[in-house]
Amino acid sequence: MDDAGRVGNCTGHGQENMAALRSFAINQLRTVGHTNTAAGLRTTTLRPYERPPGSPRPQLT
Repeated sequence: MDDAGRVGNCTGHGQENMAALRSFAINQLRTVGHTNTAAGLRTTTLRPYERPPGSPRPQLT
């Protein structure tokens, strides 16, 4: 019963990791030229496997 009050405090680094992923995604949208984050997310969501215009081609090594 004593541990029941501590469950909410045992979140680990999940919130920090999600914030880092969100920042990464927003910065990637800005890198390829999107000024409107919401519109960029909609475009990416509708065509997830299509390379955005202006993004560099992946280098195969």
